[in-house]
Amino acid sequence: MTEDSRLLILGRVRAAHGVKGWVKAQIFGEDAAGWRKISAWHLAATENGPWRRQEAEECKAQGEDLLIRFAGVADRAGAESLKGCWLAAPRHALPPTAADEFYWADLIGLEVVNDKGARLGRVVGCIASSAHTVLRVQDGETERLLPFVAAVAREVDLAAGWMRVVWEADW
Repeated sequence: MTEDSRLLILGRVRAAHGVKGWVKAQIFGEDAAGWRKISAWHLAATENGPWRRQEAEECKAQGEDLLIRFAGVADRAGAESLKGCWLAAPRHALPPTAADEFYWADLIGLEVVNDKGARLGRVVGCIASSAHTVLRVQDGETERLLPFVAAVAREVDLAAGWMRVVWEADW
């Protein structure tokens, strides 16, 4: 799979919405409306697939969620069968990010070093919180939870594969 066709997990189906086959999807990001133009999603029962491509006939934002009506899903029973499915899209289908914005998938795997040059580990996951994204940084048996905010994450270099943070190794 090329970098451009790699699937990025963007959310999860929460529930059926109404009686005409719509689903309500929790979106892992701050701009559900920005993903309304994705015409084909990939769905899977687990984060690791197997993925199946599913055309979206309509999408609309509803608060922080996205309402999606998939082709071939015509009623509530069909929509309910998708509850809990993971939603992904190919990288090329996503809108570009601003200079200081990142998709979670881009952060996972980055080497994390602090401002003194000490290695803190690698980003192994991200957690959505009501205030901000939290990075899960793993170094052997040690896991650190770092807030992904400008005061902590000072520099991200995706091309080089690292992130510089203001965080002490013993915190």
